[in-house]
This record gives sequence, structure tokens and C-alpha cells, in this order.
Amino acid sequence: MAERLSDVVTQIGHVRQLKAVVTAMRGIAASRAQRGRSLLAGIKAYTGVVSQALGERL
Repeated sequence: MAERLSDVVTQIGHVRQLKAVVTAMRGIAASRAQRGRSLLAGIKAYTGVVSQALGERL
């Protein structure tokens, strides 16, 4: 019985470590998504300028 309890306690520790890793990964993903959204307006403006230039050239 003591071995089983020890195994369960060890497994709980592993799950907590995994939760910390997943939480960190979510934070990184949220940061990257926010950065991408902040750049989107500039990309759209650049696309508009390039499209207009190509249209005039054609």
C-alpha cells in the first residue's frame, strides 16, 4: 500500500510539473498572437500599397 501511495504522490508531482510547462507555453502563444495582431495593420497597409502599385503598372 505504501508503494502505491508513493507512486500516486510521484505522479501528482509530474502532473503539476506538466501543468507548469503547459501554462508557460500558453503564455508564450498568447504573447506571439498579440504581437501578430499588432503587426497586422501594417501588413494590410503594405499590401494595399503594393496592390495599388501593381494595378497601376498593369
